[in-house]
Amino acid sequence: AEYMGYSGHPNGFVGMMQRLKQWIEFVPLTGTKAGVTDGSQVDGFRILFYQYTTAVTSPNLKAPSGDRDQLLQSLEWQIANYQKFAASSATICPAVKQVIKDITATLPAALDRNRVMLVLAGTQIGDITACATPLGQLPGYSVVTVAAAVLPGVDTTLSANLNSSITRLASEPRDTLAVKTTVDGLTSDVLWFLDEWGFDANYDPD
Repeated sequence: AEYMGYSGHPNGFVGMMQRLKQWIEFVPLTGTKAGVTDGSQVDGFRILFYQYTTAVTSPNLKAPSGDRDQLLQSLEWQIANYQKFAASSATICPAVKQVIKDITATLPAALDRNRVMLVLAGTQIGDITACATPLGQLPGYSVVTVAAAVLPGVDTTLSANLNSSITRLASEPRDTLAVKTTVDGLTSDVLWFLDEWGFDANYDPD
């Protein structure tokens, strides 16, 4: 999200981070720290956050974590290291390549885990076509992509460019996995889906 007011939040990015922090407080986690192999027998989420700009911002965690304190610290790091987009469109390919790199680093022990990549976008993503190959590799790693356009308010019109971005990113069925929301609607419109997805996957996701 850009540095602007979103749904009453003076800073849209910080507003999103606060919603994610609230979600982390109650979402079922594995309890294992980043870098600790838990195989596929431990129920719950392991999560890793990426901030994408012209190049992916390195997270303070280098591997998915199922430890609540580590994840909250990671979100605080994202806030402290926020990088505003230098152009009118975002660049996501470096982050997607990093996702694939981090997934393959955990193989083969975590090969049978289910994975979801949630993309929160406040502006057009300009390199989807150029990133076709890495994006096309995600299903092979059991990755479902959920893309959400995070808008300043409920009455904001979704631009054609942003709509095209999230629609092209999302996995099938796109009418479910490409959504429009606001900062305040993140929990009800998007994060609830991850909870339901986790139940369907027997809480065995990354």
